Amino acid sequence: MPVKKEFIQKWNCKDLSEFREAAREVFRHLPDRMVLALSGPMGAGKTEMVKLLCEQQGVRDVVSPTYALHHRYPLKTQGDIEHLDLFRMENEEELDSTGFWDFFFEKQGWIFIEWPEKMNLEQIPDDWSLFLLDLKVDGDSRELSLFRR
Repeated sequence: MPVKKEFIQKWNCKDLSEFREAAREVFRHLPDRMVLALSGPMGAGKTEMVKLLCEQQGVRDVVSPTYALHHRYPLKTQGDIEHLDLFRMENEEELDSTGFWDFFFEKQGWIFIEWPEKMNLEQIPDDWSLFLLDLKVDGDSRELSLFRR
């Protein structure tokens, strides 16, 4: 059964400056304890969006965890940022090996999941806000749609 979602906002970005502005607006919607699942084809800007959101928290040097599956970025104030890229994940047992479910014992934190289609998002605990960002590509333009569970 798919995650029930409520539409929040849509952006049509023709260039990087509009994409950056959309990231600032997405940032305003995100609470201190949340999961953001980013869906879209290869090259849609999922990792770039995570980088821009992390920059707004003062975190630099964000890289895609495609080969590592998971990267952690400590925050000074509100827990950590956990960044997962499930593209190469073959089964959910691999997710368990990252300590993924332990992230939810924290009082605060951000969890970014690229390629969330590889897992069952319904298993995300209800006491964590779950947001879904769908990225679509049309040439050089991007259409972003933000939803909340």
